[in-house]
Amino acid sequence: MTHKVILESLKGILKTKKMSYKSLSDEIGMSESGLKKLLTAKDISLNRLTKITDALGISFSDLIHIAHEEEIKRVSLTSKQEEALLSDHLLLRVLWRMSVEDRSENEVIELEKITRSKLTSFLLKLENLDLIHITKFGKVVSVHGGLYRWAGKGKLIDRLNRDW
Repeated sequence: MTHKVILESLKGILKTKKMSYKSLSDEIGMSESGLKKLLTAKDISLNRLTKITDALGISFSDLIHIAHEEEIKRVSLTSKQEEALLSDHLLLRVLWRMSVEDRSENEVIELEKITRSKLTSFLLKLENLDLIHITKFGKVVSVHGGLYRWAGKGKLIDRLNRDW
C-alpha cells in the first residue's frame, strides 16, 4: 500500500465526515495551506498521521484498513471470461501470476514450467478476453491492475472460493 492511497483515504474520510481542511488544520495546530501541502506530499510522518486520525475520531489502524479496502478493486467477469478461465486452469494461473502477483514473463515460465511460445499463446488469449493489454513495446498490463477481488457469483468464483 502506498502513502498516496493512505492520503487519498484521509481525504475521503474528511469528505464523509463533512470536515473542512480549515477545521482539521485548526484541530491539529497547522495552517490550512500547510495541511493541504501535507496531504499531497511524498511522505508524511507517523506523528502527523496520528494527530490527523485523532482529530477525525478514528484510529490509525482504521485508516490503514480503510485505505486497504479502497485499494482493492471489485472486478466482475463476463461469462466468456469466466468460462475461459474455468476451462483452463493454467490460463487462470498465468493471469493470476502476472496480474495479482506482478510476476515477469520469465518468472511465470519458470513457475508454471511452460515454454515461451506457450506463454505467448496464453497472453494472446488473455488479451482477446480483455483481461490484459499488451503494449506496442511488448509489456503486459493487467486491465484491472493492482489488487482486486472478483465480484459476483458464478462457477469460477464458486470454484475459487472452494479450492483456494
